Amino acid sequence: MMDIKKNVDLTIHYNAFPEAGNTNGLFRSNFDNTYAIVWLKEGRGRYSIDFKEYEFKPNTIILISKDQNTTFEFFDENSQYVVITFSQDLVSASDDDIRQLLSFCIREHFEGKQILSLNAYDTEYLEMIMNQLFKIYSTWNDQFKHPSIFHLLQLFLVYCNKLKTQQEQATSGDYIGVVADFTSLLEQNFKKTHKVSDYTDNLNLTYNSLSRYTTNYCSKTPKEIIVERVILEAKRLLSGTKLPIKKIAYQLGFDEPTNLVKYFKKNTGTTPTEFRTKN
Repeated sequence: MMDIKKNVDLTIHYNAFPEAGNTNGLFRSNFDNTYAIVWLKEGRGRYSIDFKEYEFKPNTIILISKDQNTTFEFFDENSQYVVITFSQDLVSASDDDIRQLLSFCIREHFEGKQILSLNAYDTEYLEMIMNQLFKIYSTWNDQFKHPSIFHLLQLFLVYCNKLKTQQEQATSGDYIGVVADFTSLLEQNFKKTHKVSDYTDNLNLTYNSLSRYTTNYCSKTPKEIIVERVILEAKRLLSGTKLPIKKIAYQLGFDEPTNLVKYFKKNTGTTPTEFRTKN
């Protein structure tokens, strides 16, 4: 087995997006097995993560999980940003907290919690790590390069996790634990079952109890959260792959392709074919 600390699959790009289509400042990422950290420093523009659009905010860090659909559009030629991409192997070799930080969760999609705002101290601290990381990445060529990169990236991500935890504590009440359990269970099972009762039974909660928690957290019922997760995955597969709609339907737990078409149309106002054509 490869020792990830000796063979770090990581790239660092200053003011450029790796392997992205660039048309007049528009960058669209590929649908692949890559994670990314995007640090927006200066400039104007907009970006979307999983079909939700945001305006640029200076000095923010965006954590992108594998398979997420992302688009970045820069309005200024002098925009300043850093993109670090790395593989699943590196994530798998990380501690549990880092793996959790980088894993996709629908509750964070609702509130944009994968976007971290930095103050002056945060910026100074992370710049120090980033400068060391880039220096080693670009100039070292000995046996110490890869383990050094691995551990510096871990330090960077540990600090990001600290910021994310502080951000969640400031905006979420006591209900975060139950919502986290529900959405984690959903992430494991949404391709198998879309029934709320399967989740409430597993969590030993009534529908009303779970609904109270989710409504307080993100103003959505458990059923709405399940629907949004299934629709999001369908959108990712429609826009990011060439899989036939029939295979997408079966992959998402529908008995017949027509059931996916009806489900998608009901919840988005468009058919899967129409969505794929536009995206």
